[in-house]
Amino acid sequence: LAQAAAPHFLRLALARRSRGAHLHAPSATGAMATDVVRAVSIVETPALNILEYFGTESSGDTRLSACVASATERCGQAFQQPEFDEYVLVTAGRIELVRSGSPKTTVSRGEGVLLKAGESVTWTWPEACQYVIICLPSLGLDGCLSPGTPVEAAPSLATSPAQADVIHAAAGHVPGVAVIPEAPPSPPPLPAAVDLDLVAAASSASGEASAAGGERAINGWLNMEEESSTPEPSSILKPRSTSTASLQNAEDMLERTEATTESAPTNGASTPICQNLPDYMSNCGDLMQRASSLSAFDQLLDTKDLAELRSRLEAEERPVRYGARHLSTPIVVVSSEIHPWSKTGGLAMVAGSYAYEFAMRGHRTMAVSPHYGKYDNCRWIGKARVWLDGCDHEVGYFYQRQDYGDGKGCDFVFVDHICFHRPEGLYGDPQKGGEYEDNLFRFSLLTVAAAEAPLVLDLGGSSYGQDVCFIANDWQTGLLPVYLLYKYKRNNTYRNARCMMVLHNMGYQGKYRKHKYPCDRYLGLPHEAEHELQGEDLNYGSDCINLLGAGIRVADRVITVSPNYALEMQTPEGGHGLHQALKEKAGRRRLIGILNGISDEWNPSTDPHIPLKYSSKDFETGKRTCKAALQRELGLSVDPSVALIGFCGRLCYQKGVHLITQILPWLMTDQGNGVNGRVQIIMMGKGDRGYEDQLRSAETSYRGKICGYVGFKAEIEHRMMAGCDILLMPSQYEPCGLPQMYAQQYATLPVVHETGGLKDSVKGLWDESRDAGSATGFLFGGFDQNKLKERLYQALDVFHHKKALFKRMQQNAIESDYYWPQAVDEYERHIDFTMEEPPSRS
Repeated sequence: LAQAAAPHFLRLALARRSRGAHLHAPSATGAMATDVVRAVSIVETPALNILEYFGTESSGDTRLSACVASATERCGQAFQQPEFDEYVLVTAGRIELVRSGSPKTTVSRGEGVLLKAGESVTWTWPEACQYVIICLPSLGLDGCLSPGTPVEAAPSLATSPAQADVIHAAAGHVPGVAVIPEAPPSPPPLPAAVDLDLVAAASSASGEASAAGGERAINGWLNMEEESSTPEPSSILKPRSTSTASLQNAEDMLERTEATTESAPTNGASTPICQNLPDYMSNCGDLMQRASSLSAFDQLLDTKDLAELRSRLEAEERPVRYGARHLSTPIVVVSSEIHPWSKTGGLAMVAGSYAYEFAMRGHRTMAVSPHYGKYDNCRWIGKARVWLDGCDHEVGYFYQRQDYGDGKGCDFVFVDHICFHRPEGLYGDPQKGGEYEDNLFRFSLLTVAAAEAPLVLDLGGSSYGQDVCFIANDWQTGLLPVYLLYKYKRNNTYRNARCMMVLHNMGYQGKYRKHKYPCDRYLGLPHEAEHELQGEDLNYGSDCINLLGAGIRVADRVITVSPNYALEMQTPEGGHGLHQALKEKAGRRRLIGILNGISDEWNPSTDPHIPLKYSSKDFETGKRTCKAALQRELGLSVDPSVALIGFCGRLCYQKGVHLITQILPWLMTDQGNGVNGRVQIIMMGKGDRGYEDQLRSAETSYRGKICGYVGFKAEIEHRMMAGCDILLMPSQYEPCGLPQMYAQQYATLPVVHETGGLKDSVKGLWDESRDAGSATGFLFGGFDQNKLKERLYQALDVFHHKKALFKRMQQNAIESDYYWPQAVDEYERHIDFTMEEPPSRS
C-alpha cells in the first residue's frame, strides 16, 4: 500500500489543516478504506502534549492510542515499532534511522521509508525537519522509496538560524500522525486524482533557545496536565511524557475553547432571513464543546471552592444589599444547555450561574436541561408522558443534587428522551451543516417536560409545587410561557406561577414553517394560541412561527443581559423583526436589562493564576510584577515603560479583529510623539483562519513586541488581565460582554466600542476634569478604524504622559463591582415585582 501510494503522496502539497480535521478518503472503489483519514495540524512546538494535536479518538481504535503512547519515545534511542507498519515521508530537512543489523539510513526531503511492525529503530535528526507518519496495517511491505517528484512542503519552522534555535528542544521531536483505517490486503492502484491532503508534522532537533531568538519558555504555569490549546506559531513547552490515559481530558479542553469562522452580520432588516444558530455552531466542529466566546468557559474553581470564596467575600467585602421579599418562592431555571454538563457558549455558563446564585440566596432552586449523554453521579428519579406531534411520548428524569453548604443547594434535573441522544452536537450535525430537522420537537418536548417537573418529581421528600417562578432562556425555551398559559393555567394549574424570559442574543429566534408544524396538531396548543407564535421571515414570509417572539409576548417579564441592549433591541436593527413586540413590552414596564455578573474567581486579591496577588491598595506593585512576568512568559521584551495592550476573544468580524489588524502599522511605528511605537500587544484567540494567519504574520513582523497566541488558555487570560495596561474590545455588537468587566477588576483599562453591555460597564473619559473621578476606560462610537485610533491614542497618551490620571482611572476600575451578587440583587427585585404584579396574560 505504501509503495503504491508513494508517488501520489510525493505530488501532494502539504497544507495546514485545523486540529482533528477529517480528510475524506476515496470511495469504496479506491484503494483506501471508505472511512475518513484523521489528520493532525502542523506541530509547531518541538516538545508538546501531543494529545492536543489529535481529533477525537474513534471508538476502539487502539492503533491511535498506541501511536500516541509511543510518539514521545523517539528521541535518539532504540524504539520498538508498534504493532502496525509506519510509512515515514520526509517533507523538509532529513532524518537518520538505524535499524537492527542494518547501517544508518538517511531519509531526505522527498523520500519515504517503510518501518515494519515490531522492528527496533533508532531515530536521530541532525537538522530541523518536517515529516509525516502514516500508520498502516502490517502488510509485510519493505524497502526505502527513492526520491520522486519534489514535495511542495509546508513552511519550515526554521527559516533562519535564530528561529532554528528557537524550535530546538533537548528531548527531540514528537511526531504527528495521520491514521488510515484498515485497508484490504491487496489494494488496487490509487486513482490519478486523490482527494486527500496530508498534514506535515514539524519536527526539531536538540538545543536551547538563544536569548537573541526571543525564547518563548511557556512552561511552569503552561506545563499542566490538561491544556486547552497551544500557542502558535513559535512557543516552546518543556518536554514531558504523555499517556493515553489523559487523551480525552486533553481533547475536551481543546475542543470546547476552539471557535471557527463567522461571517459578517446581516443588515438588520426587520424580517431577517431565518437563522436559529450562528454559523460557527451550525457548520463546524463538535457542537457540545463549541464556544461562542472564549471567556464563556471561565470557571476554573469547582463548586465547593466557589461557595467557600463567596461566603468569605460576603462576610468581608460584598454583603447582600437587597432584601428579597420572595425568597420562599422556588426558582426553576430552564435552559437548553448548562455548565458543566453541556455547553456551546455563554448561555451554559449564565444558566449555571443562575442555578448557583439563586440557591445561594436561599431559594429552593431547580435547573432543568436535556440529558444529552451519560452524566456522572446522576440517577433516574421518574418519568412523565408528554403529548406532542399527535401522540404521547415518555420522558425520563435524571437527577443530581449539588449542596453549597448551610442547607443551600440546587436540584439539577435532566430530561431524557432518545431525541436528545445526538453525539454529533447539541443543535445540529456539523458534517451536514444547519440544525437538526426535529429541533422544534426536541425543545418543545423540553419545555413541557420542564413544566411537568415541579409537579411530578419528589425531590428531597417533596415536590416543588405550583407556586414557582420559571426562568426561561433564549428561543429554545420560548414556548415555556405559552404552554404555561394555554396548557396549564387554563386548566387551573400554575395559577400563581410566573415566567421570566431571558434574552441572551436577539439574532437567533427559532423560526419554523407554520403549515408544517400546526399549533394544535403538532404542538398541542389550542387554536387561539396561534397568534402568539406568528412570525415573519424573508424566506418563509408569513408562513412562520417564531418561538422567541412567542416567549416575549406571553412572558410575565422579559430580561436581557444589559440595560443598553434592552434599548438597542427595540430598534429595527437590534430587534431583528421583534422590535415592536419588545417596545410593547417596554411600554408596560415589563422589559428590563440587567448586566450579567462575573464569577468570584476573577479577583486579583484571591486569583491563584497570577504571579502576585494584589488589591486596590497595592495594585501598582502587583501589576508591575504581573506585567514583567507576562512579558517574559510570552516572549516579549521586558520593558515597564511600554503600554502593554491585550485582546482576548473569538477571531471574527463581529469582535472587530479587522480593526485591530488594520491599525497595527500605525500603532507600532514610532512617529516621534512619545505614543506610537511605545506599545506591545498580546492577541489571544481562535476562529477565522484568515485572522489567525494575520496574528502569526504580525508576530513575525514585530518580534518581541507582538504575541499572536492562536488558541486559548484560561490561565493565560487571567494573567493578561493582571499584566496588561489596556484591554481592546472593539466589538461590532456585544449584548453583554465579560472581558471588559474582568479587566476593570484587575485595574486594566478597557478601550471598547460604545455598544450593548460595553457601554453599560465602562465609564468613559470624555472630559478629563469632569470624569477623572469616575472614568474606568475609553469608549469610541462608530465601528471603523479611525474612531478606534482616536480613542486608543487618547488611552496611550494618558498612559505615557498623564500618569496620575491613568492611576486614578485604574483606582476607579478596580473598585468597581461587576460580580454576580450585585446582578442577583436586580434579579431579586424583579422577581418581587413579577410575583406581586398580575400575570402578563390571563
